Amino acid sequence: MSMKTLIPTAQQDTANKPQPYLTWNIPAIPGVFKQCEDDFDVEEIPAYEPSGEGEHLYLWIEKKGRSTAHLVQDLAKICGIPAFHIGVAGRKDVRARTRQWMSLPQTAEEKLRTAQLPGCQILKMTRHRNKLRVGHLRGNRFSLKLREVDAAAEGRIRQILEILALRGAPNFFGAQRFGMREDNACVGHAILKNDYAEAVAWISGRPQPEDQGEIKKAREYFAAGDFERAARAWPAFFRNSARVARVMAKSKGNAKQALLSLGKEMIWFYLTAFQSHLFNQVLTRRLPALDYIWEGDLAFKHDNGAVFLVQNAAEEQPRMDRFEISPSGPLFGYGMTEPQGQAGQMESEILAAAGITKENFREAALAQCPGVRRALRCPVTDWRVLPLDQDEAGVYLTVQFTLPKGSYATALLQEIGKGSLRDASQEEAGLCIES
Repeated sequence: MSMKTLIPTAQQDTANKPQPYLTWNIPAIPGVFKQCEDDFDVEEIPAYEPSGEGEHLYLWIEKKGRSTAHLVQDLAKICGIPAFHIGVAGRKDVRARTRQWMSLPQTAEEKLRTAQLPGCQILKMTRHRNKLRVGHLRGNRFSLKLREVDAAAEGRIRQILEILALRGAPNFFGAQRFGMREDNACVGHAILKNDYAEAVAWISGRPQPEDQGEIKKAREYFAAGDFERAARAWPAFFRNSARVARVMAKSKGNAKQALLSLGKEMIWFYLTAFQSHLFNQVLTRRLPALDYIWEGDLAFKHDNGAVFLVQNAAEEQPRMDRFEISPSGPLFGYGMTEPQGQAGQMESEILAAAGITKENFREAALAQCPGVRRALRCPVTDWRVLPLDQDEAGVYLTVQFTLPKGSYATALLQEIGKGSLRDASQEEAGLCIES
């Protein structure tokens, strides 16, 4: 299912348009990725190297089949410390082999030397002066195996990556931001409107045609108001949906209390999913002119993340061509600086079509969003396409590239597959990232 069938009616006009592709003239490449954990290899590029001295213990960890959040919880339990004492620069995929830095208080070192971490291996242990914070990375290196591709795929992928390296890759938020049914943005939209009943309905109710088995039953029970039965029906993996149902049962239908039970971080995540959805709409409309700067744009400086108002597009275009700057798009909020001219009009139209104003981001009772700008394109560097090879799982083609922090490899894969490159890890859960 696409999110276009789930978002509020006011957003339909923009969302119903199919996502275009910058490389639309190169045929789609069908195939499969994430069939095996080793098919998706990610290595974090740190913002700095640990100094070897200091009160914080830095771990270079490789993991497979584990989320970063679950690993943090395991480390906290082993070391007997609160989870918030553990620092990470970014979260990494579950169905993948990933390497990243994590920081802990130095007192954890002795316990970690003998710790057993299923699916994980500590490759290096050192020290540094400060705790690792979210965003303390430059980017990620990816090495991805694509399976079930034809013999012509290698040449076409090279063409695609050559274009993306020259023009920049569309900096779409990936499918994982929007959830299994792609309805996280609907939850965020309802939270902004202070419509708590609508928000919990999307989290635990609202059965859709593709819902199956226990999930379908749980959603049907919730939609019928049988919250206690819904809580019991949810499979163990769906902790948030089950928690909302339990709190709704205990509180006699207090939707605000049910939302608050998820914690501030989860509420913020739903709000950012809605911001991301609107950003993707802006980027979709801007895509044909992605590598051109407009007068009135707020240009994003890739060296430091600052933005500035473009007053003379002709003077700034050479900096675009050198990839020093890019046009920026909105993660809407009450304090976000707005572009002028054509870019400003486009963003105003998309926000109005969603039935939202900037003040909604200030007036939301559960969390407020000041807003920020994000580059509409990202650089693709160090890319390679290796010839077809074979392992015990079959024939595959390897694609390697580096992206800056905050950019999604799955969004780049959309340019390659154009809706026909399947995510095997999502298919196992009855899902697909096809647009």
